Amino acid sequence: MTRRPETLTSLLCAYHRDLGWLFGALGQIDHPEREERLVGKLVLEMLRHFMIEERYLHPIVTQAFRDGVTRVREERVERDHAEEAMRMLERVDLSDQRAEELLHALGQGFERHVEFQEEELFPALERTLSPNQLAALARAAAQTREPGASHSHPMAPGGKSDLLTPREGLVDRIHQALWQQWTAR
Repeated sequence: MTRRPETLTSLLCAYHRDLGWLFGALGQIDHPEREERLVGKLVLEMLRHFMIEERYLHPIVTQAFRDGVTRVREERVERDHAEEAMRMLERVDLSDQRAEELLHALGQGFERHVEFQEEELFPALERTLSPNQLAALARAAAQTREPGASHSHPMAPGGKSDLLTPREGLVDRIHQALWQQWTAR
């Protein structure tokens, strides 16, 4: 039996599962340092996921559908809400009740994102684009997701802070590091 090539939609669904696992793991950690690192990993992966969608999914959606611009605009609004929640999360202690509320809101927004994409958007894309087109996009997106941004960032105070430490500026540092990675390719 021939293995079906991975498509952009199946790849993004796999990323959704990975992010869902991270959200689930957060509720099971009782060590503050591990929780902090896991939140940093979650933020990194969510931003990476959003950037992949921006680079590979959104252009296709705007071209393939009559209402594509509206669909992408709505996705960007949701992404902006998520990024704002992540920025607010940077400013609170993870043991604070507000952090739990922010993570919960972030998780609920992510669930809505997954539901819309997997139940509406992806099936429509699969009816519109060929498997070869979706496979080519998957290969490009998979290369983009390669790890490499979880090192010390030279812009961090003293150059010693880990990029994944969830403190003020984390979202912006990750954005900068990911965009630098992409533009260097």
